[in-house]
Amino acid sequence: MIRGAGRSRKRALATDGRTAISAYRDPDTDTTTIAHDGAILGRLELSGGYFGGPSSSVDTTHPIIGSLTVAGFDASDACEPTGEADTEEPGGCLILAVRDLTGITLTAADFQDPWTGALPRTAS
Repeated sequence: MIRGAGRSRKRALATDGRTAISAYRDPDTDTTTIAHDGAILGRLELSGGYFGGPSSSVDTTHPIIGSLTVAGFDASDACEPTGEADTEEPGGCLILAVRDLTGITLTAADFQDPWTGALPRTAS
C-alpha cells in the first residue's frame, strides 16, 4: 500500500501480476486507488464502500474487483455496500480492502502515526 502516490507510480508497482493500492484522505474524501498488473482498475470510495472507476465505471469481471465485491463493496450504480463493507467508518473500509487485496490485517492503530507504504503483493 502506498499513500498518495501518483497513477504512474501505482502502475509501475503493480507490474508482473502484482497489486498495489494507495489511500488518500482530505477533509471531504477518503479513497483508495487500486492497480493490478500495470493497470489502474479503479477507485474505491472508502466513505461509502462503493467503486468509482477510471471513467466512472469498474470492470466487475476482473478478479481483483470481484474479490472486493464478495467482501461487500458495491460496483453497481446503486452504491450500496453490504456485509463487512457496509460501515460508516472509512478506516474500516480501508482495513477490509487492504486485508482482501494483500492478506495483511491492519487495525485502526496502524494509521495513528505517519506512514508511507509497503511493498506490493505478488498475485498468488
